[in-house]
Amino acid sequence: PGYTTGAAYRCWPSQADFHRDLAVAAIRWRDRTPLTDTLASIRPLLQAGSPLLEVLRVGAETNVQRTVDSTDLYITLALRACALHDPALMPASVARVTEGLAAHEELFAALLIHFGRRMRHPFTIDQMVATVAALAEGFAVQDCTRTRHPRLTRDDLGDGVGDEWTLFGTVLQ
Repeated sequence: PGYTTGAAYRCWPSQADFHRDLAVAAIRWRDRTPLTDTLASIRPLLQAGSPLLEVLRVGAETNVQRTVDSTDLYITLALRACALHDPALMPASVARVTEGLAAHEELFAALLIHFGRRMRHPFTIDQMVATVAALAEGFAVQDCTRTRHPRLTRDDLGDGVGDEWTLFGTVLQ
């Protein structure tokens, strides 16, 4: 704010440098944590003693409800994909991915403790989180084409568990 175009370009050696710094800032920018919406959707379920499968179903549903218009996910996804071709973007991209993985690892570790579960040997929680992240990002790419997320009706999961499942939630299960 308050910069004229000429003044802005006096702060950067070139328009390319300005755009690179803008891209790095876009990758780093957050209006909330990576799990804000998911935590808000599952917290009441955890407090009510809902089954693990219901927590996974609702959390996954929240994750795939994102739209191109309601999140910065798609901008940063595109910028992170370009990071391999621009060394200036790489550190910000790595930091964003690392932050997201750490937040999800913390969430899944807390859920394992809450529900008295553990990882099966030889698998580790960081491997599970990396797999879930790859799936989530793949579905985010699909969302960019406004393709509706696949859904399944499951009536075989017991009391307290909803019937409408996203494909993402089914994979998590």
